[in-house]
Amino acid sequence: METGGAHKPYAPYFRGQALAGVEQLRCEHEAAGSDDFFWRRLLLHLPRLGPHEGASATIVSDEALRISEQVRQSVGMDMQRAGAPIQAREASFGMVPDEIAFEVHTRFHYLQSRRIDSVHLGLFRSPLASLGTLLAIATFSRLDVASIIETLGSGLGASDVWVLSRLFAFADAPENALSFLISRCVHRFRQARPRPRLILSYLDPNVGYSGSTYRAAGAYLYATEAHAPFFYLDRDFITTRALVSRCGAARPSELASTLGGRFQCSTTPLLPLEIYAVAVDRRLSRSPCFEFGMNQLVNEGANAAAVHPTP
Repeated sequence: METGGAHKPYAPYFRGQALAGVEQLRCEHEAAGSDDFFWRRLLLHLPRLGPHEGASATIVSDEALRISEQVRQSVGMDMQRAGAPIQAREASFGMVPDEIAFEVHTRFHYLQSRRIDSVHLGLFRSPLASLGTLLAIATFSRLDVASIIETLGSGLGASDVWVLSRLFAFADAPENALSFLISRCVHRFRQARPRPRLILSYLDPNVGYSGSTYRAAGAYLYATEAHAPFFYLDRDFITTRALVSRCGAARPSELASTLGGRFQCSTTPLLPLEIYAVAVDRRLSRSPCFEFGMNQLVNEGANAAAVHPTP
């Protein structure tokens, strides 16, 4: 799991008592195999507290306790695994059934939001596909972000590009499980017809990801994008897609009018999103890195204020 740089965007939140309390909670979750999940969920929610200058140690500690309890209720004992060490190349590779993928998305992935109408591939401890044998999962979805579609060259269309929308590994997975899994998926796609020609994936440095997993899998930085605010409903983070599905809108002004105090936007400045690419079609040339400003973010439908996943 990538942890480098996780403190940097929010370092001022972690002072004195708050830092000590959070570190104690991380240690408790480490024993249960859920420390990474807890940490990223906490980083996802700290911007809800407002500028760090106004967030007292008590407020930060209380939020950490709230997130900690939610994580415990979500994962139960299912992250506390004691399987024998296994090498990535020894794992079984194959399709992950929807019901297993959705359980991982909603219970163990830090976004806690499933992606439907997608392809799920994973590494397993044995040829038997089950939640208990699953080591790592990659979910691929169709590209539907207009600002990205407009940048596609080399005769590419939206149907040629898939998005790696969820990427997750359990604590007992090999250290290189995720980069190995991405490479296996690309190899599988190269043998398939029809197939994607390009894979894109969003990386959010605000929750501690550095991009090392993508680079190890041969991906390169395709674009950066100004980060829209995080959205929260009843104090909990919610993806834009989920907001559209649940409320029929994603514009902050409309949601604030409809939902009142139940809806919040983050106010803490956020680092830009990074978009990584890996070519399935070897004939594709590497494109220059694009930079998207806030005025280029899509403002309608499921793409509004794009809050994007992944690792």
